[in-house]
Amino acid sequence: MPIDPLTNEYVRGDIIKQAQRVLENLRIVLGTLDCDFHDVVSARVFLTNMHNFETVNRVYAAYFDEDLPARTCVAVTS
Repeated sequence: MPIDPLTNEYVRGDIIKQAQRVLENLRIVLGTLDCDFHDVVSARVFLTNMHNFETVNRVYAAYFDEDLPARTCVAVTS
C-alpha cells in the first residue's frame, strides 16, 4: 500500500509517487530481513486503473535489475 510510514497517510494522486512509495515500503520490509530486491521471486501488483500499467511498470523496473521476479498484475475496483 502507498502509505507513508512517517505520517501514516495514504499517498494520493500521482501514480508514480504511489508506486515509488509501495516499493520503498517493500525495501524497508526486505531490509528488516537482511534482504533486498534481488531476493524477491514473485510480486503481485494491484491497479485500480489498468491505464497506469505502463507507468507503474517503469517504476517497478527501476527497483529491480534485469532478472525481474515473476509478477501478476490484477485490475481491482474499490
